[in-house]
Amino acid sequence: MDKSKVSFDWMLGSWQRSNDKVGQKTYESWSKLTDTLYLGLGYTLKEQDTIWREHVRFFKKDTSWYFSVKGKGDTLSTDFMLSKITTQSFVCENPNNEFPKMISYNLKGDSLFAKITGGGPDVEFKFGKER
Repeated sequence: MDKSKVSFDWMLGSWQRSNDKVGQKTYESWSKLTDTLYLGLGYTLKEQDTIWREHVRFFKKDTSWYFSVKGKGDTLSTDFMLSKITTQSFVCENPNNEFPKMISYNLKGDSLFAKITGGGPDVEFKFGKER
C-alpha cells in the first residue's frame, strides 16, 4: 500500500476487549482529528476503578507515521514507527524500547486484534465494536 494514502479509519469508534481477565473490562476508542492525526484512549476498569490507562496519537511527521503511546504517570511518550500497512492492518516498531518492540493491529470482520511483542511476553488483545 502506498504510505502517502494511509488511512486508519477502520479503527475509528469504541471497542471493548473480549479476551479480558475475569473481573476486568478494557476499552479502546479512536477518533480522527485530521488526515494525519488520530487519537486513541485505552483503559481498563476493575469494578469501578481505572487500573490502567494510556493515550495514543497516530500522526504523520514528514513522510513517516508514528504510533505514540503515553501511559498513566508517564512524562514522555514512546514512539513506534509504522513499518508495514495494508487496508486493514499495520505494524509499528521501536527496536530500542524495552517492551514492547512491536505493536500490530488487524481488523478481521467486526473484531479488532492488537498484539504487543518483543522484549517480554506477547500480549494479544481482541476487541469487539461497541454498539
